[in-house]
Amino acid sequence: MKKVTLKLIGKILYCYVLPAMGTLLLIIAMFHRELDSFAVSPESDTLLKVTGLILCASTYWAAFMYWNSFVREFQVVMEQDEFDAYSEHLYNMQSSDVEPEPDMEEVYPTTNSRVEIDSPIKGLCLPFVREYLEEESRYGQCGWGNGYVLISSDHPASGLGYNDEQVPYFECELTFGGQFSTEMLELCGIDKDIAKDADKYWVFGFDTMHIYNSSINNEDWVRREAIELADLFRKEFIEEVD
Repeated sequence: MKKVTLKLIGKILYCYVLPAMGTLLLIIAMFHRELDSFAVSPESDTLLKVTGLILCASTYWAAFMYWNSFVREFQVVMEQDEFDAYSEHLYNMQSSDVEPEPDMEEVYPTTNSRVEIDSPIKGLCLPFVREYLEEESRYGQCGWGNGYVLISSDHPASGLGYNDEQVPYFECELTFGGQFSTEMLELCGIDKDIAKDADKYWVFGFDTMHIYNSSINNEDWVRREAIELADLFRKEFIEEVD
């Protein structure tokens, strides 16, 4: 009860009394020459106005800050038994058989750490493409699909994230650096002898789902860019050998 009373007094003081005092002082400072009962000497004119402005601004700011804290403090708070029940509910949800979403760091490595792999076939630098599914392209303007290059572990960029400084710069902007599943590689036309060891190869790629993409980025365009991407990474192979 005492705590509530103090809060009420504080609310009245900060939200009503102090702003009113600041406003009154500001009025006196601005119009004291028209108020005979509040006559002030000319020497104090500037000081009174400045003081009124500062006090008015500070009290209104104090009222605003107090009201924010007042509202936050009086939000609904659960009782201890309700909190325990809710915590148990959250624990049961986390312990259920629902499969968690994949860790994006594993799917799209973006750090400068290299993922070590050992490809059974070396010297690979293969371009391939993937057309967007209907449900992927119906939500907005986009191109035909994505373009990729598959490289083997002996490439200097193997195992790196797409935004790593060691990865060759590509004009269309790389948006993927990671690994595909065997099924996805086969779906995209990669030879089965390579696709069966999908976890031993690395893939970089770009997409055409940006706001600046359109029907101009059709299948022919994506395929040409994928070939250029492969040529760019193949050049890195040659420079590495030299």
